[in-house]
Amino acid sequence: MQKQLTILIPVYNDSASLQLLLRDINHCFKNEDLTLSILLVDDGSDLPLKKSQFEENQKIQILRLHQNLGHQNALAKGLQEWTRVTSDNYILIMDADGEDSASDALRLWKSVFKENSLATVAKRKKRNEKFITRILIKAYHLIFRMLTGKNLDFGNFSLLKRELVLHILRKPKNFHLASSILANIENIHRITCDKSQRFFGESKMSLSKNLSLAWQSLLPFKEQIIQRILVLGILLSILSNKILFCFLLAVFSFLLLLRKSLIRSNSDQTDFSGLAKYKF
Repeated sequence: MQKQLTILIPVYNDSASLQLLLRDINHCFKNEDLTLSILLVDDGSDLPLKKSQFEENQKIQILRLHQNLGHQNALAKGLQEWTRVTSDNYILIMDADGEDSASDALRLWKSVFKENSLATVAKRKKRNEKFITRILIKAYHLIFRMLTGKNLDFGNFSLLKRELVLHILRKPKNFHLASSILANIENIHRITCDKSQRFFGESKMSLSKNLSLAWQSLLPFKEQIIQRILVLGILLSILSNKILFCFLLAVFSFLLLLRKSLIRSNSDQTDFSGLAKYKF
């Protein structure tokens, strides 16, 4: 049976870059024995994407969003659409701007059959951002690790199995793809990839949007973050001899952990083999 793969690409006012990326994808995957589909999520572009813009031999579907929802929400909508209209077992997520290369996408695809993992992700080795941007990114990763205990060393560029996608879509509110992957599975296969040059111009993401995205990435770990802050508060209370405050924090922390354990015991255990039957 021939393998099937869908490539999901969110697009916002960047059809020129998209054309170049689709050209590269066709070139890199032309000798692969698989049925390749492209799902484009038009995130409210000023000039809507049309099938007539692309080659007739390309199997392309376009999901048109009537307003700009932002990158992560567009990804969530695209993944929901993919689970609804296809039965493919694999989906590859990449950006249209050229920073995720088609050759690295092929590497992700080929490696998925060598590793027993629900997620194969691109870990960045070399980045092309300005120096100050790289410093801010490192600071964000440090804060993220301190608050969650996890190392978020990858982004959206990833190849996921259907079971995992169905699982992480159970909580589509405040969706953050990479953080959701990190929060739900331990066995993540990482492939080192350099970040490629953008096809055109520079990123249009403002500082406020980047800060909002950073905050969004913490939400899947909110319980762990609360616990860590409580423990820190207890330690500070002990050091400052505020015994009553320390006691109240300890009780609150215990009740929070008890609630979490009760919720886990009353819910079904995560069984990825059965999640493929989940319907949206």
